Amino acid sequence: MDQNKNKLYFLFFISGSCGLIYEVLWSRYLGLFIGNTTYAHAMVLALFMGGLALGNFIFGKMADRIKSYLSAYAYLEIGIGIYAILTPLIFLVMRKFFIFMVQGSTPGSMFIHFLKLLCSAPILLIPSILMGGTLPFMAHAFIGKKSDVQRETSRLYSINSFGAVSGALVSAFFLIPVFGINKSLFIAAFLSLTVGAIVFFIKNKINSETILVPENKIEGSSFVIPEISKNALLFLLISAAVSGFISMSYELAWFRLFALILGSSTYSFAIMLAAFISGIAIGSIIISKINFNKSKIRPFYFIAICHIVIGLSVLLSMLFYERLPYIFSVIKNTIPKEESMFLLFESFKYLFCFIVIVIPTIFFGMALPLTTTLASSNLKNLGKSIGKVFSVNTVGAVLGSLITGFFLIPALNIQGTFKFAIIVNILMGVILLTVYKPKKSLIKVPVILVFSGLFLFFSPDWSPTILSSGVFRKRHKFKTYKSFADTQRRKKVVYHKDGTQVTVVVGKQINGKELFLKVNGKTDASTSGDVKTQLLSSHVPLLLHPDPKNVLNIGIGSGMTCGAVLRHPIERLDIAEISKEVYIGSRYFKDYNNAYFADPRTHVYIEDAVTLLKIIDRKYDIIASEPSNIWISGIGGLYSKEFFQEIHSKLLDDGIFMQWFHAYEMSTKTAEVILRTMNHVFPYIYIWSVKGNDILCLATKNPLNIDIEKLTQRLEEPILKSELAKVGVYDVSSLFLLQVAGATRSKEIVSKVGRMNSDYAPYLEYQAPKDLFMKVRTNLFHRTDAKISNIQNSDLFLLNYIEKYGLTEENFENMYKALDKDSYYYKNLQKSVVLRWQQDFPVVDESIETLKHELFTETNNEINSKINLALLAKKRFDASIVNAALSPDAVALYSYLYNYFQVYKISRSIFIDYLDMQEWLSYLKDYRKFIRSKEQKKRTYIMEYQYRTIESSI
Repeated sequence: MDQNKNKLYFLFFISGSCGLIYEVLWSRYLGLFIGNTTYAHAMVLALFMGGLALGNFIFGKMADRIKSYLSAYAYLEIGIGIYAILTPLIFLVMRKFFIFMVQGSTPGSMFIHFLKLLCSAPILLIPSILMGGTLPFMAHAFIGKKSDVQRETSRLYSINSFGAVSGALVSAFFLIPVFGINKSLFIAAFLSLTVGAIVFFIKNKINSETILVPENKIEGSSFVIPEISKNALLFLLISAAVSGFISMSYELAWFRLFALILGSSTYSFAIMLAAFISGIAIGSIIISKINFNKSKIRPFYFIAICHIVIGLSVLLSMLFYERLPYIFSVIKNTIPKEESMFLLFESFKYLFCFIVIVIPTIFFGMALPLTTTLASSNLKNLGKSIGKVFSVNTVGAVLGSLITGFFLIPALNIQGTFKFAIIVNILMGVILLTVYKPKKSLIKVPVILVFSGLFLFFSPDWSPTILSSGVFRKRHKFKTYKSFADTQRRKKVVYHKDGTQVTVVVGKQINGKELFLKVNGKTDASTSGDVKTQLLSSHVPLLLHPDPKNVLNIGIGSGMTCGAVLRHPIERLDIAEISKEVYIGSRYFKDYNNAYFADPRTHVYIEDAVTLLKIIDRKYDIIASEPSNIWISGIGGLYSKEFFQEIHSKLLDDGIFMQWFHAYEMSTKTAEVILRTMNHVFPYIYIWSVKGNDILCLATKNPLNIDIEKLTQRLEEPILKSELAKVGVYDVSSLFLLQVAGATRSKEIVSKVGRMNSDYAPYLEYQAPKDLFMKVRTNLFHRTDAKISNIQNSDLFLLNYIEKYGLTEENFENMYKALDKDSYYYKNLQKSVVLRWQQDFPVVDESIETLKHELFTETNNEINSKINLALLAKKRFDASIVNAALSPDAVALYSYLYNYFQVYKISRSIFIDYLDMQEWLSYLKDYRKFIRSKEQKKRTYIMEYQYRTIESSI
C-alpha cells in the first residue's frame, strides 16, 4: 500500500510540474495576439487562477458525493492532456476571430480589452477548472480519518508545489529553448495523459480507493482536528483570502525588486517564481510534520502567528533591500564569464532570491494547509472544505494580483506596496489573535501594532538610483557598499515611477546636464552616447525614402527618434509604446526630442506593438522598430518571423522597415539569426552601423533606388542640416559612409542554412541572456563591412556614388569628420580615407599632413619599401620552390608577407585598393603547403593562425 502511495505522490508531483508548464505555455500562446502588456498578463493570470478557484469549489463538492476518487482524478488529468493537445487549434480559431473583430477598432479601448478577455477565456478557463479539481480528489483518496487531514493535505500541497518549482525551471531552461512552444505543449500533454493512465492502473490494484492509509493507524500519532465555531471558521476563510491577496502582493513586489537587481530576462523571472514557490513547498512540508497534540500551541493561534511573522520578517528584511544590488554585484563578479558557468550563475540567482524571501514564504506555506485542516473537521464534507479554503485563497490571489499590479504599485511604488502588505498581514494576525483569546490579546496586540507602526514610519526611503543601478550588466567592482552607494547617489533623479509593468527612472549626474532614461535598471536612452543612434534611426530611412508621409515608430525611449521623424515633412506619426511610464518619462527630454508629444501629427498608443499591428488597418511608408535589448523578456518576440510578417503586411510597396539592434552583448550566431529571420520575410536588407555598436537594418520589399539629387537637396534643408551635423552627417558621402552592406552582401552573410527566431521557437529570448552573461561582442558587421572587405563585389551606395559623381575635397573632409575617432574598428578606414584624399588632391594644406602623422606609424617610403621587399621575397620564394629546398629566402618570405598584410590592412578599402591581397593569399597558401611538406611543426602552427587571421579579413 505504501508503494502505491509513493507512486501517487510522484504522479501528483508530475501533475504540479505540468500545471506550471501549461500556465507558461498558454500565456505565451495568448501573448501572440493579446500582447505582452500588464493588462494582458493580468488577464491571463486572473483567468488561470480564477479557473483554479472554480475547479476547487466545483470539484470539491463533487468529491464528497462519489466513491471512485482516483478514477475522477485520472479523468481530470486525461481531460487536461486532451485539451492541451487541442490548444493550438483552439488558439488558431480564437486568434482569427480576434483579428477579424478588432479591425478598425481604437487601440487601448475597453472594447479591445473585453475582446481579449472573451478570446482568452476558452483557452484558459476550461483546463484550469479541471486542474482545480485534482487536489480535492487526491486528498479524498489519501485521507481516511481526521488524524490524516493535516499531514496528507500539507504533504500533497507541498508535493504539488515542488512540482510547480520543477515546471518553472524545466520550461525556462530546457523545454521551450530546446523544443519550442508547440512541442513543449505536446510533451506536457503526454505527461498528463500518462499520469491519468497510470492512476487508472494503480486504482485497479487497490481494493479500497477511499482509504490508502491503514485503518489501525493510531489516532494520536498525528493532529486530531478540533471542532471550531462558525464564527472562527468564517475568520479562517477570511484569513485564507487575505493570505492569497497578500502573497500575490509580496510576489509582485519582490518580482519588481528582483527585476531591478537580476535583470528582466526570462530566466530571471523563472528563477524568481521557483524561489517563491520553493518557500511555500518547504513550509507545507514542515507543517505536515508538526504534531499539535503534543504542542502547547493551538493551530488557530499558530495561523495568527504565521501572519504576524510574515509581516515582521518582511518588515525587518526591508532594511537590507537597498543593499541587495551591491551584494548581487559582488556575487556576479566572482563567476567567470564562460558559457559553462551560465547555469552556475543562474543557480546563484536562485539562491539569492530564495534567501531573501525564504522566511515569509515558508510561513505562507504553513498557514494555508493548516487553515484547510481546521476547516475539515467533518470528513463527509472533506472535499467541500478543501475546495472552499483553496478557492477563497485563490480568489484572494486573483484580486491581489489585479489590485497590486494596477493600483498599489503605481500608487504607492514598490516600497509602499511592501508596507501596505505588511500592515494587512499584521492586522490579520492581530484580528485572529483577538478572535482566539480576546483577553490575552489586550497586551500583545498594542505592542505588535506600536512596534510595527513605528518601524514602518521611520524606515528610510529607498534610493531609486541605487536600486536602478543596473548591476546585472556592469563589471565594475566596488570594495565596499559605501563606495557603491556614493557612486549611485551622484546621480540626481528627475523622474521616478514604479508603474504597472516597469520601473522608470529619468536622471542625470549631479554636476552634469546629460539626461538618461532607465527601464528596470537598464539604460534605454540618454542625451550623450546614444544621441547618434536615436537620431539616425529615423533620419536614415526617412532620407532614403522618396516621399515619406506616414510613419510608425515602435518604442519611445527618450522620444528623440520620434522628434527626429517630425523634422521631416510627414503627415502622420503613430507611436506604439507598451509602458505609459516611459511615455511620461520621455517628456523630460523635451529640449532634445522636439517636444514630439505636442505635435498634432503625433498619435501615441499605449499598446503592445504585436496587438497594435493587428488593430490598425493603415499602411506606412516607414516603420521603425527600436525596442530594448533582446535579452529582456518579451523583446525577442519583436524579432520573430511572425512579427516581421506583420510589419511586411503594414508596409507600402516602396516602404522601408528600420530595425535597430546592438552588436554588444551579442554573439555572432545570435546576430546571424536576426538577419536570417529578417531576410526570410524581406528580400532586400541594407545594413548600417552607428559607432560600431548599434546596427540599423533597412528592410524593403523592392530594391532601394536613391535619387541622389533629391537627397542632396534634402540634406541642405536648414533644420535637417543643423541636426545631422550633430551626429556626423554633413553630405551624401558621409551619410553613405555609415552603410556596411547592400542587399547582395547581406544575403551572402546569411546565406547559410540555419535556425530562425519564431514565436513558436523563441531562440533569441533564451540565447540573448547567455550572450549578456558572457559579455560577448560580435565582429560580424566589421568583418563583413563591404567598405573594407570583398570590395570587388561591393554593392554599397557610396561606391556607386563615387563611380558616378567622384569625391570632392569637401567630401573627404566630411567623411573623415564623420568617422568615430574613438572606434578601433574605423582606425584603418580613416587611414585609407586620408591616403585617397592626398592621392586625389596632392596639393593640400598642412592639416592633412598632420592627420597623416597622427594616423600612420610608417612614412610613404617605409610602406613602399615593405611592398618592394614582399615582391622580392615572392621571386625568391618561386626559386626556392623550384629548388625544393628550405632556403633562408623562403623562411623570410612569411615575415615579408605578413608585413605586406599590415600595409594592406591600413590601405585597402573602397577608397584605395592598389594591393591585390587575393593574389598574395594564394602565395600564402602555397607557402603553407611548402612548410607542411618540410614538417616544420612550430612554424606550421603559427602559419595556420596567421592564415586564418588574414583570410577572415578578406
